[in-house]
Amino acid sequence: MRDAHDINIREDAAATLTRSLASQGKFYEAFNIAQESIRRLPQITQDKVRFHVLETLSQILIDASEPKLALKYIDLWEKELPANASHCHIFFNKILAQQRLKSLSPDSDLFQKTITQCKKSGINVLANNALIQKASLYNGTGQPDRAIKLMTDAKAAIMKGGYKVQNIWRDYIIAYALFLKKDYSSSKRYVKYAMKSAIAANDSSSMRYVFWLFYKLSKATGDTPSALAYLEKYNRQNDKYKTDIKNTLIAYQRVKLDVLQNQMRLKSLAKKNQLLTLQQQLNHKKTETRRLQFILLSVVVGFLCLWLFRVHHSQRRFRHLARHDGLTGLMNHQHFMAECERVLNRLKRSGSHASLVLMDLDHFKQVNDRHGHATGDEVLRQATALCRQMLRGEDLFGRLGGEEFGMLLPGCTCEQGVDIANRIRLALADTPVRAFEDHAEVSISASFGLACTDQSGYDMNQLCNDADTALYRAKWGGRNRLIVADAPAAHPGKNERTMDADA
Repeated sequence: MRDAHDINIREDAAATLTRSLASQGKFYEAFNIAQESIRRLPQITQDKVRFHVLETLSQILIDASEPKLALKYIDLWEKELPANASHCHIFFNKILAQQRLKSLSPDSDLFQKTITQCKKSGINVLANNALIQKASLYNGTGQPDRAIKLMTDAKAAIMKGGYKVQNIWRDYIIAYALFLKKDYSSSKRYVKYAMKSAIAANDSSSMRYVFWLFYKLSKATGDTPSALAYLEKYNRQNDKYKTDIKNTLIAYQRVKLDVLQNQMRLKSLAKKNQLLTLQQQLNHKKTETRRLQFILLSVVVGFLCLWLFRVHHSQRRFRHLARHDGLTGLMNHQHFMAECERVLNRLKRSGSHASLVLMDLDHFKQVNDRHGHATGDEVLRQATALCRQMLRGEDLFGRLGGEEFGMLLPGCTCEQGVDIANRIRLALADTPVRAFEDHAEVSISASFGLACTDQSGYDMNQLCNDADTALYRAKWGGRNRLIVADAPAAHPGKNERTMDADA
C-alpha cells in the first residue's frame, strides 16, 4: 500500500489492510485508513477495486454504529455493480445495516433476494447467515414457531457448510424459540448443544447469549442458585462486549476528531499565509502600521498555541477514557490485562515472583436493590480507595467488570500475597458505607481468589483461570474469605487452600 504508484493497487491493499486491522480490534488504525480511502474514492478507476473499497467502507461503518452512512456506500456500490454480477454481499450488508436501524422485518423480501443471490454465487456461508438473521428476527417479533421451522429446514445446509459458529446460532435460536413457547426442558437441551459448540469453537460472542438464556431458564424453573451463577457469567461476558463496543466507538470518534483537527490546521495555515502576505504589503508603511501587524500576528500565534493545547488535552483525555474505568478511575479490563502481561514477561526474565488476586464484592446486587445505585457506586469507590491504601506503588489494580477487581502484586511470594489480600479483606469488613437514601450503615465484604507464579506460571490466562477458580470456591464456600490456588486448576477441588472469614 505504501510503495505502489498505481492508486488502484494502493487502494485495493488499503481495503484489505483495513479489514485485517478491524478483525484484530485495531479500530483506530482501521478507521484512519478508511477515512483516507473515502477521500481518494473518486480517483479509483478499476471497478473491482472500487467495489472492494465500497464493501469495506460499508462493513466498517456498520461496526462503528453508523448504519445510515453505511447504507449510503452500499447504495453507491449497488448502482455501479453490473446487473448480471452477484449482489450477494450487497444484499447481506443491507440486512446488517437495516438491522442496526431496527427497520427490518423478518418477512422482508430482502432476505429471499439475499439467499437466492448467495446460493446462485456459491457463497453458502452468507446464505446461511441470512437464514439465521431472519430466524432471529422471528424470535424478536414473537414468532417462535416460524423461527424453529426455518432453522430446522436449514439444518442440512448449515451442517454442510461446516461453519461452526452457524451451528451454535442455529441451536441457540431454536433454544430461545422453545423458551418463548415455555418448553423449558427442550430449550435447555438445545442451549446445551449451543454451549458445547461455542466452547469447542472458542466463540466468546455467542457465549454471552448462551449464559443469558441459561439464566432465564434457571429463573423460569425456580433454580435460583444456578440463575445467579449464570447471571454472573453473563455479566462478565456482557461487560467485555460493552468494552469492545466502547473502544470501537471511541476509535471512530477519535478519527473524526483528527479529521476536524486537520481541517482546522489547514484553515489556520491559510489564515497565516494571508497574514504573511498582508505583512509583505504593509512593510513599506510607517512604524505604527508595523506595530499593528505585530499585534495581529501575536493574536494568531496565541490562538494556535491555545488550539494545540486543547487538542493535546483532548487526546490525553481520550487515551485515559479508553484505558480507565469512569467510576473508580482504575484500569479497565483490557488495559489491566495488557499491563499484567507486560509485567509478567519482565518478571519471568528476572526470575521474580508475583501473585494475582481476584476480588469480588459480596452481595453487591443486594446493595443496589436495597439502598440504590448511588450507594452501590459509593461502595465501589470506597472499596477501591481502601484497596489502594493497602497496595504498593508498583502493584497493578484494575476493574474487570461490575463488582470484580484484579490486583497483580509483582515481587510477592504466595505468603506475601495472602497477607496483603487478607489485610484488604479485613479492612473492607471493618469499614461500612453510609447509604445515600436511608442513611443506614451498609456492611461490605469481599471474596478473594489468589494464584501465584511459582505454581501457575507466568502465563496471564493460566493465572486468571486459577485465581478465578479459587474465587468461585470462596464465593460458594460462604464468601468473605480467601482461597489460594496452589496449582493450575486441572482438579479445582484438590489444589486450593482456604483462608475463611475467621482467618
